[in-house]
Amino acid sequence: MKKPIDLENTSFSLAEFMPTEPRWPQTIAWSPKGRPQRMADFGTVFIGLEKVSDPNRLLELEDMAVGDGPVFVAPENWGWPQVARALGFFKSATQARKNGWNEEIQPGWNEKVGRINKVRGEIVVFKIDDLVT
Repeated sequence: MKKPIDLENTSFSLAEFMPTEPRWPQTIAWSPKGRPQRMADFGTVFIGLEKVSDPNRLLELEDMAVGDGPVFVAPENWGWPQVARALGFFKSATQARKNGWNEEIQPGWNEKVGRINKVRGEIVVFKIDDLVT
């Protein structure tokens, strides 16, 4: 398991990281027309990981990180606007909200496709609720 990057306490921008990579990790995601397509894997974000106290359950959850992209952790109160801003999809959470990233992140798996530096990719968010811990 890769060491997760703490989005709340770390200044991180996928946009700054991407140009140094010769090839961004790839994933298969659904196109707007409902067809599978290959795109950049922007990583997996775990929300509420600090609520998991069982070390075995924690390892099991961390192994669920999708693909070869980076792994992140974010605070429990974050929504899509904060995730989008933290990863560099938008310069601010307000800009993210105005561009359709204003919905709440639901418990369980959530996926969203966006662009960073003209590269289209998918971010996966796993929000941990009381049933998972």
